[in-house]
Amino acid sequence: MNTYVTHGINLLRSKGFRITTARQQVLAILSETEAPLSPYDVVDYMSEKNQKTDAITVYRIFDCLEQNGLIHRILSSGKFVKCRIEAHTPHSQQQCCHHIAICDGCGTTREIHCHAPIHIPPIPDMIITGHRLELIGRCTSCQERFS
Repeated sequence: MNTYVTHGINLLRSKGFRITTARQQVLAILSETEAPLSPYDVVDYMSEKNQKTDAITVYRIFDCLEQNGLIHRILSSGKFVKCRIEAHTPHSQQQCCHHIAICDGCGTTREIHCHAPIHIPPIPDMIITGHRLELIGRCTSCQERFS
């Protein structure tokens, strides 16, 4: 089992979640790809491997993984990417912000860990509990291809 899957299973187990076959399969699929995936992409991938599940189950699994910091939602596409922080990383989920950089040419994503605190001015009648940031740019391959 690779480190992403092992880390995911250990994290979920430590928080009292059952480790179902479907959760293991979704973690394995996420570990195998760098591309952002929708729940429907996961269902299609599983059906190609003769593994049965439905989109509702995958949506629930993604919700659990997102709440536990194992994946990040890409707001502009609605897809998800695995988090790059694993058990062996010298900093934790809480010690840094996770931002996504997206190539507008090919859709490749990069996760950026930001350790500098972001100053958000007070908002009346609201307590800010987090933030998400997406950066749009162009990767080296697309820079060469589109120039």
